[in-house]
Amino acid sequence: MDLSIATARAKRSTAEKGYVNDTYVKYFVSPLEHHMDPTMHRGYHARMTVIDNIINEFDTAYDQSQIIVLGAGFDSGYWRRGISHGLYIECDRTSVITKKQSIIERTAELKKTANKENNFYLLACDLDDVDQLSKKILSTNINMNLPTLFIAEAALVYLAHENISKLFQWITTTFKHSALAHYDVIAANDRFGKQMLDSFTKRGWPLHGAAASIDAYKKRAVPPFSQVEAADMFRVYQACVLNTPEERKRIALLEIFDDPDEFKLLMQHSLFLIAANGSLINTLLAFFRQKLNDGPQPDPPPVLPSTFISRDNVIEEAVAPAASPPASSSTHRTEQHQS
Repeated sequence: MDLSIATARAKRSTAEKGYVNDTYVKYFVSPLEHHMDPTMHRGYHARMTVIDNIINEFDTAYDQSQIIVLGAGFDSGYWRRGISHGLYIECDRTSVITKKQSIIERTAELKKTANKENNFYLLACDLDDVDQLSKKILSTNINMNLPTLFIAEAALVYLAHENISKLFQWITTTFKHSALAHYDVIAANDRFGKQMLDSFTKRGWPLHGAAASIDAYKKRAVPPFSQVEAADMFRVYQACVLNTPEERKRIALLEIFDDPDEFKLLMQHSLFLIAANGSLINTLLAFFRQKLNDGPQPDPPPVLPSTFISRDNVIEEAVAPAASPPASSSTHRTEQHQS
């Protein structure tokens, strides 16, 4: 649960600094006890904004829609974005869901919309157990014939590759019109990528599901999805977030930002991916593809300076998930030991 809390606190700091408008995250976590690096603020701003954009486009494209958040953690996006006109499901480990449900129950501003009357569900399940996940999701008011969007924000990287493949297969066979919006890290075979993997392994959080390149992530998604589009987060940030002079100016005025090279390096070691089937190919996937085509084209990653020293806290915050690792993983066992 500590990673879920750390991520929500980072998002709260990002909101309090003015990057995003979120008046709800304060109900879920206390503030950070330390000043967060501007590089991290921009990173969280990027992933929050692109997911918001994708969900808004999805809701606009369909009168009836369904959103399933895999590894939701203490994310407040449901309230921040406003009620969707369809079904909204959040899935995570039992410890996280129990605590989140308790917070909602005692907070009137959250409880008034987060209920089954508004087709909102919190489901306790292990993402490593696709059979259990399927049973829980299909027990709700879900319609397998409606367009369905799955969100996975740094949640799949802790799963074994074979379990990720099984999850993708279940999504595409169960929902004819489906898409996956996926943010995760790129475990590139370079010095920074190795430092990132080592950093998480030392903390007992091995990144089992990390792939070494954008192409590797795309190949994992297609098949079973029909089409896929992906880009590193630096390109996504430029194309989908800082895509107007006004927004670039607004962000530049929020705080001093004096390490653009490190920011670019971090962002080029994470990606955003849309994989789609059925009607979502011509709506959601086409929307994301057009955004990338309209934005700056990719360039080579920066060369890591010989004097660069990895800051483990920066690496950890950069790729921390909305969710805690699955209960069946060694990560969970280490987390329990540490607590």
